Amino acid sequence: MFAVFERELAIVLLGARIPPLALPETEILSPWQLLQGHLRRPTTWRSLAFLLVKLPFGVFATFLTFALLAPCIVGTFAPLGDLVSNGPRPSAIGALVLPGIPAVIGLAVAFHILNASVERGDDLQPTSSGSAPSSR
Repeated sequence: MFAVFERELAIVLLGARIPPLALPETEILSPWQLLQGHLRRPTTWRSLAFLLVKLPFGVFATFLTFALLAPCIVGTFAPLGDLVSNGPRPSAIGALVLPGIPAVIGLAVAFHILNASVERGDDLQPTSSGSAPSSR
């Protein structure tokens, strides 16, 4: 079920040509027979293993994104909140410039790191033939 969803996402978002996971059944089967056939197929178990391996990488990517972006966003917008709530004053303007500039630079660096990690992950994906990693 989830592998079919992943396949459809790849087709729609990437325009990839992916063959069907299994050939359609020509005979009419009961729901129980369909379930048994689905559980007997090796494709079911391979796709389940792929999704289970993919889960920790998704959790890591989410943690990396929050760890890199959260301090930069807070450093950028926290002084703005102080400026809005207490009005313009010399200390508020200084607080806006001093942490704001490094926060914006950190945000740019964080986006570059995240982009590099995505490109590195793309290098590890198999090609459409499923045999070798892609070379850039």
